[in-house]
Amino acid sequence: MTAEPYPFTDGGLRAALDALGSTTDEIAATLLRLGHRGVQMVACRCPIASYLTAVMDASEVEASPASVRVHHLDFPFPVRGMVPTPVAAFMSRFDVGDYPDLIEKEPSDGS
Repeated sequence: MTAEPYPFTDGGLRAALDALGSTTDEIAATLLRLGHRGVQMVACRCPIASYLTAVMDASEVEASPASVRVHHLDFPFPVRGMVPTPVAAFMSRFDVGDYPDLIEKEPSDGS
């Protein structure tokens, strides 16, 4: 399940990030509801990167609490933007393990 697509523009990036919610818990709930999980401390595999990849039809996303860079195969340059304060706070809390339901589970090797 994903949200509606956002245009590959600065405004589209900002709207996509703002749509997540205004508190860290709202953002976590939105990501969980939409099925976006991720890996702690990995900028291109966090739940925010997963979400933006889906809603902006991106080929790659690099997300940190300071900024986001979104790449698209059809455009030569990435869209970049500052991360809104609630999203930055969510990312920091996710990285320290505050949202375990959003941590991507490693596949079992069968051992």
